[in-house]
Amino acid sequence: MFDKKQFHKLQLCFILAFHLRYPLRRDLSTVSYTKQEGNYIDVNAQTLHLNKYKTARKHGELLYRFTREQWKLFSWLRKQHRLRGFTDGHLLINTYWKPLNPNAMTSYLKKVCQDYLECCKGKKMGCCLLRHIVLSWKLRKQMSLQDRDKLATEMCHTAETSELYRVK
Repeated sequence: MFDKKQFHKLQLCFILAFHLRYPLRRDLSTVSYTKQEGNYIDVNAQTLHLNKYKTARKHGELLYRFTREQWKLFSWLRKQHRLRGFTDGHLLINTYWKPLNPNAMTSYLKKVCQDYLECCKGKKMGCCLLRHIVLSWKLRKQMSLQDRDKLATEMCHTAETSELYRVK
């Protein structure tokens, strides 16, 4: 079993690995293990289902398939949750072993990044900064208009908004 520091490093690695491919905002903190009305993970299909997202009415249910690295991190995280007795609850847990509130996601990232990552000492790291980093990284090569629209749909906003987030 990991200690508290190692557990939060693992959770941070999972969040960053997920954001590198699918940079959602705070909705990752509302994901649970059990299939229900809200956001959940289908373990058999290795997918994340987002039904309770603010743009789900426009785009419908969003499905994100885990990469091999994301699935390995998720498996480790799931194993640690089982060892602590968290089997049906939320995927992300705060520093007090309670389900992470969506409004507290940014403050959790700031605290954990500053505590455990040397490169983030004295810097403010939050959900918006992650979105800027990912968009700048993905859009640094010129993409076709169709690819930009697809990326914007994955991020649940328009291509124009993606350009606003992009650091030039």
